[in-house]
Amino acid sequence: MKFEVHPSSRKRRVLPIHVLHYTAFRGDFRTKEDESELHLLEKFHVARFLSQRGGVDTFIDPVLYDPEEHSHRLTADLAGVEGGKLTAVFCETQSPGESLIRDLEMLDESENSSALVVYPFKVNPGPIDERFHDAVNTGKFVIEHLNWGDRGLERVFREVLELVDLLTNETRVKMLLPLLEHPQGKKHFREEINPKLIYENVPLLRTHKMIDELSDDLYDLTPMGKTILCEYLAFIEKVRHLLLREGEKDD
Repeated sequence: MKFEVHPSSRKRRVLPIHVLHYTAFRGDFRTKEDESELHLLEKFHVARFLSQRGGVDTFIDPVLYDPEEHSHRLTADLAGVEGGKLTAVFCETQSPGESLIRDLEMLDESENSSALVVYPFKVNPGPIDERFHDAVNTGKFVIEHLNWGDRGLERVFREVLELVDLLTNETRVKMLLPLLEHPQGKKHFREEINPKLIYENVPLLRTHKMIDELSDDLYDLTPMGKTILCEYLAFIEKVRHLLLREGEKDD
């Protein structure tokens, strides 16, 4: 048995633009009004992960079927297809149920398919591990949980808050914006910014890996700095629009 994405599901292919941020993904792929936000958020994170792997075609809510035996079909939350190999993804919010077990039974018999079962928290994989022991041991079936609750998340939050604090300073943003166009020297900064503030902030921006010194007195954004600055500005603009919209409702 070999599974493929049904032709009717191919129009729900994930493109890079769909996973730039959660709002865009939600607007394009939320088709059921009763779908929980948690379930949709899981799908977004998996879709972004699969899309970042080169050569993988990713589909949302695909119908998977065996072209030679049409009665063998199931619906997954996502599917990743690469070189004839198919990974069916199930984003779960509860312990394994009968429907999931039935789908895994079909995938277990498939020659070209594997399965990824994703949970938003640590879960007892007992029912899957017991029923599909060989598939789990060989890696044909993988059970993962999103690490939102891990202790390491506190460290990530601290780092994010430090960067937000860094970018809430008007002087630093004024220094960074011109670098989105091309590298700049301190001479350019001094035309609009107090020299004392420049010498205070350059080491700080370098410490946080936002900028790098290309040569003597010439600075540019690091790849990380460029991404963070653009994402930050887009986030601020989005929040501003949301606040304005809520303010208009109150009026």
